[in-house]
Amino acid sequence: MKYVLFLMMILFSGQAVALNCEKQPTCEELGYSTQDNPNCFSDGYLICPFDSNYKKCVNFNCESLGFTQSDKSEWCADIATCKGDKSYTLCQTPCLAWDYETLSSLAGSGKCKVVTMRNDITIPQSQGITLHTNTTLDGNGHTLNTKETTLTLTEGSKLQNLNIHRQIATSETVNFIIINGASTFEDVSILDENNNTDTVEHWRYLCQINKALTVKGKLKIEVKNDVRHPIFNAGSLTFENAKVELISPSNSSDVLVQQKIIAKDSEIYIKTSSNALNTTSPELINSRITFEANNVCAANDGKKCNIKLGEGSTLDTKSSPFSAMSIIFSGTADNPATAIIGNGSATLDVQNTAAKLIYNGKTYTPTQIGQTTLSEVPTSPNWK
Repeated sequence: MKYVLFLMMILFSGQAVALNCEKQPTCEELGYSTQDNPNCFSDGYLICPFDSNYKKCVNFNCESLGFTQSDKSEWCADIATCKGDKSYTLCQTPCLAWDYETLSSLAGSGKCKVVTMRNDITIPQSQGITLHTNTTLDGNGHTLNTKETTLTLTEGSKLQNLNIHRQIATSETVNFIIINGASTFEDVSILDENNNTDTVEHWRYLCQINKALTVKGKLKIEVKNDVRHPIFNAGSLTFENAKVELISPSNSSDVLVQQKIIAKDSEIYIKTSSNALNTTSPELINSRITFEANNVCAANDGKKCNIKLGEGSTLDTKSSPFSAMSIIFSGTADNPATAIIGNGSATLDVQNTAAKLIYNGKTYTPTQIGQTTLSEVPTSPNWK
């Protein structure tokens, strides 16, 4: 009996409501309007069942469809906006590279601030990569493998967290990294191998700086089995908070051939069978530079190589010889400059008497500001 009563209530409930409804609600009372909603797209309206002239915006929920309000500009090449709320966006093309094609396309598109490698990538023979202005290639700890290819950096571009392994087998001139604008290396490691065994002396610049390069973090570059192969050539080279190791076995080329070198808060180690530097005025500020070279520094056109030791800086030549060099001690009393020298011919230009010289194992300090030749130091009244 109870079941029958319950069934009768269900069957007659609709009629009871209709019988009790004195007035049909209007479209306006139900929230519909004849006006357009500027935030509603064309297919986002619900039409009133009582009057087709009335409509209500029922745009879909942006969050439910995966749209978010986070900033995606650093890692997304193509960003879609939610039609209902343009503050919500979705990444259509992430700046992630799994192969050469995606890496080359994203790096040169100008759409990515940072292109991140997701695995090791090999650049095909005779192909290259150009980083668009203000674009960073983040290796994410992976390795970029190359042969006879070119990697071009433009203004504001950057290599970071990247390992590079180049293997070339030609005696022809093959420049690898071309710096066409002020660019940056940060935490980069390069192993450059040449499997060609002939002695043809073609110049192969590992990094041709046509403008300026700033090195930060760790940088290790090792060149193997090459005849004439400067690591950095031309332009301006700046080290900032960097720890640098440059190794080249070449006996006929200089490691750094720069118009200008500045080191700030950095440690630099250079090992070569040739000249470590070929520049007229490298400058150190709170930095240390150590050489194991056939010759520390050379300068073209018969000019002297003037190494300026700023405050808190140290020059360590170990047993590396040098000639026609001027060492400028321009540190401060609180942060004096130091030079550790073995064999060589140089002029010492003291600009602060707090400087320190360790010459053939003995320590000397200047008594006055002025110039002295290195060979005269043990007997000169300018030093004690």
